[in-house]
Amino acid sequence: MRTTIDLSDDLMKKAKIHAIKEGITLKELFTRLLEKEVGADSEKAQKARIIKEMTEKLRTGDKDLDKEIEDMTQTMWKRLEG
Repeated sequence: MRTTIDLSDDLMKKAKIHAIKEGITLKELFTRLLEKEVGADSEKAQKARIIKEMTEKLRTGDKDLDKEIEDMTQTMWKRLEG
């Protein structure tokens, strides 16, 4: 699929240099990076899915307890992103 995106000149230059150093095309570089970030099989995506499922299963209907669960979930998200 073809698409067009706007990148800063500086970022594009860095991407080209990185691709050359890796011995790959820009297409392959962008594909790898996107797969890593949003791919269905990425470790981060799998962890995010597990956290979401756990949170839903732990909901009790008790306002205070559900607030604690939500706080723990936020802590897990921060660790995942960090």
